[in-house]
Amino acid sequence: SRMEYDHKSRYAYYELLLLSDSIFDPNTSHMTLMQVLYDLEKIVNEGGVDYMTLLYKTLVNLSSNCIEISHYLDAEKYAYKALVIADENTYMQFPNIGAAFNNYLLSKSFQKAYPVSMFVKEYGKIINLHLYEEDEILIKLNYAGMLLLDDQFDIAYSLIDSIKFDSNKEYDPYYICYYYIDKSISVYLKGDYTIALDLLNQIEQFIPLISPTRKVYYKRYYVI
Repeated sequence: SRMEYDHKSRYAYYELLLLSDSIFDPNTSHMTLMQVLYDLEKIVNEGGVDYMTLLYKTLVNLSSNCIEISHYLDAEKYAYKALVIADENTYMQFPNIGAAFNNYLLSKSFQKAYPVSMFVKEYGKIINLHLYEEDEILIKLNYAGMLLLDDQFDIAYSLIDSIKFDSNKEYDPYYICYYYIDKSISVYLKGDYTIALDLLNQIEQFIPLISPTRKVYYKRYYVI
């Protein structure tokens, strides 16, 4: 009975540590996530397969964290490891698989590893996967960004316009800001300058909702 209690407590402890990026700045969170990864890899390697999903989550979180602090090679490595785990353990349910795909492609994009047309093609492959809603929004927005870079303005606009936010659900305010930024750019490139400015003005109400510990890192890539 005690062993079962300790097991559940340890599992809950690691789950809690995965939320560190909502509490600490990304550099401090990075150290926490690295320690969690070290612990979980050791547990899984010793036969603790029930920690496999938690290890996967850690790798996805860590890849996102590495993108925030500009460690793109590491971000690519951790996202790839997460995808390998999901591929090798198809009998298990792995959440947010879209985020793992997205982080992998985004890290390669920041490294300028391939031409933009290649990223457009790769995002096109994963856009039709069955994803959790927020993953789908994030991937559509990044896909639209790639389409804009590839001068495919009309397709990008249609993709962004297909994103709908349910008023009864709560969304990451960063995704909402990102949506308005992408949409304003696509509208601007279509020549509707006044509407583009109106869309940018919509962002102001959401900026205070973004975690202050993370806002400075978002500003590296998006003017918000």
